[in-house]
Order: sequence, then structure tokens, then C-alpha cells
Amino acid sequence: MTGTFTIDAGSHFCRPRFPFLLWSKEMVRIVRFDTTCLYPATGTETEENLNKVFGFGEPSFLKVMAQAVKDLLTSGKVAGEWHHEASARIGWNCNAKGELWLHGYSYATGKREMMPVCAVPVNTDILCSIRISSDHYVFDVTIKGYAAGYNQETVTIVTNRSAKGKRAFGFGLFFYFGGGHSAPHQMQVSLRRP
Repeated sequence: MTGTFTIDAGSHFCRPRFPFLLWSKEMVRIVRFDTTCLYPATGTETEENLNKVFGFGEPSFLKVMAQAVKDLLTSGKVAGEWHHEASARIGWNCNAKGELWLHGYSYATGKREMMPVCAVPVNTDILCSIRISSDHYVFDVTIKGYAAGYNQETVTIVTNRSAKGKRAFGFGLFFYFGGGHSAPHQMQVSLRRP
């Protein structure tokens, strides 16, 4: 999952978008937010919605298959909400001051955790990683010479993990806008491997 990803106005999902399997101890990307990723926060409802940059889901395949069959039988399509059981993503949003903030965003046994990491500048390379610990996700954000509000280059936070093992086995998750709101205008982010 590298390249430039675009979310169109009024949409949640990016293009291009293609599924890929993941079997790894860590997912690392250099992220560059375009100025199009800035948007006005219209109060706490907007600020509490977290968009997603990248990450992965670690589904229980038996649960995923059972839910997929149930969805197909009842609605004729698969809902795809399996990542709300076990997943880790780098989240982002804009606050009322117009700052773009990164967050650790994860689900463990269906319980969501959102932890702010730091404010980041646009049009700047930001090294982001999600590492696997046996029962935790470790999020690192590194901005050369800069991490707003901190006197260090790298900021680390930790959230809970319900999947077991030293590696994540699951699916990659893509650039996404929302929660409850769709993109107010077209947005772009670039992701590349270090």
C-alpha cells in the first residue's frame, strides 16, 4: 500500500483501493498530508470523528465468515465491519485551531481506543509505524526536528490488542474519511515505504 490516495468530496473511501493480506510485526509508512487534508472543525462532533491514514485489521476468520454469510443472506452484501473487532490504525483529524492531529486508533475485543499523538504539519514527511506487542499496539510518529507540543522528534503511545501472537495476520486498511461525516472536499495523502 504505497502511492497517492484520493478521497473525493462527499465520500468516505479512497481510490485506489485494493485488498492485501498482512503477516507482519510492524507496518511503517512515510506519510505526507496534502493541504487538501485540512478542513474546518465545526465543533466537538467533528473533532471527535477520526479519519484513518493506514493500518490493519486482525479478524477472527471464523467470525468474519459467519458474519459475511449472515450479511449475504439478509441483505445480499457484506457489511465489512469486521475491523471493529480487532484492528490498529493511524487516525487523523483537524481541531478547531485548524491543526492536523494524528492519533492511535484501535479496537481490542470490540472496544475502541483513540489516543492523540501530536499535531503535524502538512507537506512534510512523517514517519508513522504501528508495531505489534503480544497484547498491545505501539504507535510511533516521527517528524524530523519537530513534534508539536513535544520536545522530541518521536512520540509513542500504546493501546490494547486482543489478537494474540507476535505478528499481525489480517488485511490492510486504507485512507478513509469519517466516522459520521464524509469528506467536505477532495483530499489527498501520499504513503511510501521508508
